[in-house]
Amino acid sequence: MEAWNLTSVTLQMEKMMEERFGFPAGEWSEARREAHFLGASLRLQARDLLYLYTDIERIFGISIPGEEIANGTFTSFTGVISLIMDQIKAKEPVRHGR
Repeated sequence: MEAWNLTSVTLQMEKMMEERFGFPAGEWSEARREAHFLGASLRLQARDLLYLYTDIERIFGISIPGEEIANGTFTSFTGVISLIMDQIKAKEPVRHGR
């Protein structure tokens, strides 16, 4: 099982966006990271988000709660990175101190 951190998650997402949609990895400016997936800048289709959703669950080994879709978190690169990190942290075992 991969040990994911913010950097590795971001790089994997860039790779996924390049492979799936043709957006060159490494060219994600702050404005592009904040852009709405379905907006004029990125111009993804709703069905593209389904592909992205299933890719994320498969690659990162997480389940994306429906409320995260409904509340608008799954609408931008930055939002998805945050969602992934939250789900990875939620899966981590609780460590008890002595």
